[in-house]
Amino acid sequence: IQGFLTTASIIAALAVTLPNHTAATIIGNIGIAFCILMFASPLVAMKTVFQTKSAESIPLPLTLASIACCFSWAVTGLKKMRDPVVYVPNLIGLVFGLMQLALKLVYGNGNNSAKDIGYAM
Repeated sequence: IQGFLTTASIIAALAVTLPNHTAATIIGNIGIAFCILMFASPLVAMKTVFQTKSAESIPLPLTLASIACCFSWAVTGLKKMRDPVVYVPNLIGLVFGLMQLALKLVYGNGNNSAKDIGYAM
């Protein structure tokens, strides 16, 4: 919680002390960095997945939701908005989501079976 409070304090200080445009740019970039970290966070389990040969620690519903969300925003950012602030972090998140899905498909929940993730063979 200390990290959260520190970050919130820094963001509040930036918002109060800097001109609006400058504060918005800096705070927006901080938000993008946290967004990318959030997308990558399930990949912290990669070492465990490789060691145990099980992707049980990677939640499939969250992975699928992340892929769908990132894909939607990446397409919107590229096609409609043409805004790299929207499409770049979402393309990165899409790659991370696909990496998680690949781990889930390859390792399943431990016995390398497609049944582990809800698919019948």
